[in-house]
Amino acid sequence: MLISTEEALNRHISFYKKFRSLRSSSLKQGAEHPISAMGRVLRRSMDSPRHLRSSSSSDLHAVEGVRNSGLVRSESCVPYLSR
Repeated sequence: MLISTEEALNRHISFYKKFRSLRSSSLKQGAEHPISAMGRVLRRSMDSPRHLRSSSSSDLHAVEGVRNSGLVRSESCVPYLSR
């Protein structure tokens, strides 16, 4: 179903007006603006203590079946890509 440019524009304007009115009414009802909410989440995550990760592989627990997997790096593919 094809519609004319004018009809498409009218539908877009109608949708935009409904969207704006719903958004403004939800903000009045106490809903938080998405940008404010993300800022609050980021501030909270920056204020919370972080768990330090160990960089030593000896500190990691071994998983059955994964020990000594035998994966070996052969050679780099960079020389082939730079041609």
